[in-house]
Amino acid sequence: MNIEEIMNINFKKFSIDKDRLVIDALSLMDKNKTSILLCIDNKKELKGIITERDLLDRLGSIKSGKLKTSSIRISNIMVYDPVVAKPDDSVYKVAEIMYDKGYTGIPIVDDKLVGFVSQNEMLKVCQRIKTITVDKIMEKNPIIISEDSRLIHARRILFEKDVCYVLVGSRSSVKGVATEGVLARAFSDFREKVPGVHQEERLRQIIIEKYCKAPFFIAKDTSIGEAADQMLNKGTRILVITDKSERLLGIVSKDILIRFIKNKLSLKNFI
Repeated sequence: MNIEEIMNINFKKFSIDKDRLVIDALSLMDKNKTSILLCIDNKKELKGIITERDLLDRLGSIKSGKLKTSSIRISNIMVYDPVVAKPDDSVYKVAEIMYDKGYTGIPIVDDKLVGFVSQNEMLKVCQRIKTITVDKIMEKNPIIISEDSRLIHARRILFEKDVCYVLVGSRSSVKGVATEGVLARAFSDFREKVPGVHQEERLRQIIIEKYCKAPFFIAKDTSIGEAADQMLNKGTRILVITDKSERLLGIVSKDILIRFIKNKLSLKNFI
């Protein structure tokens, strides 16, 4: 299967002018339920991409000083000249690019921009997998932090461990999920509401429980196809896998499913 068979040709809804503000990027991401946007110039030509991880990196960093989210331009954060794919590239090759580069989406270019593929489009490839269950591909030891952990601690873990989420709670009781997007919006909200002179002191006091999202639970015998369905229908990046006593067994994420596609929908050499 070539990527043009599943790419989204309505890429304009996922595009934003690079000279607009970060707060506009977050608003557009929320509107279209995406974690990545294409950055264009005034000639509508592709110049880069911006992701929730890029936003989290900058909004939670001292490099931005005490600026409000509504004062930072996309062009100061976006990734310039991103890797792109061609319409006749296979879905496996595109999955490999996305997984290896840590992208949640990729532009499709044929002399000019012709489409866009996000993790959501890629998940449609997994929807037909009904005979392999999630326990065969799940991450068995996800990172868990306590509910009273600080927001800045959660952000540090994501970058130090190179992960896109942390679970909040314990193995016997998962209370929440904090992804790159959740944390990016938390820092954005903080920057807008708290005066610069008070930011450093107050930031150390914010606990993750205030911002984490409620988890979605599935059983270990859920098929990969059904898991993909639930991710798309619920608009979530992570599903938490538990046993009958609701004890944590592992997680399955969009990133894991992209890796499964990269592996040509096979379990061979996957673990």
